[in-house]
Amino acid sequence: PFVRNLKVAGQDIVKSLSQKLDMPAEDIEQKLIDADSNVIANLVSAMHELFHDINETTRYYSSGKATNASKLYLCGGFACIEGIDDIFKDRFDMDTEIWNPLEGFMVDQTVDKDLINNYGPAFVVATGLAMRKF
Repeated sequence: PFVRNLKVAGQDIVKSLSQKLDMPAEDIEQKLIDADSNVIANLVSAMHELFHDINETTRYYSSGKATNASKLYLCGGFACIEGIDDIFKDRFDMDTEIWNPLEGFMVDQTVDKDLINNYGPAFVVATGLAMRKF
């Protein structure tokens, strides 16, 4: 697989929504979690720079190859927003999957499995760092 970190992150999108809707960033974050219809309706326009970066990445990946990118994996905190995969699927017309780096991990019975299933994508960096050998 071709992996690339993008310069635009959820914090940038929250800031854009905060300015557009004249609302504190903390309120935007909560409304995204709650799938507030007004915030979600403005989400696509706030993600224009991210969409541009993904277009550039897929174009770079496909240059000089006989194949195009066929699947998009989403991870990070924004991947936990309900329906975000459908937004990307519609925008890029390719299979889109939420990637949970904790999927398949064996955890103690005291660990909240719903937390891991629902918010695992937000722990992608922490999981990667925990797996490193120093």
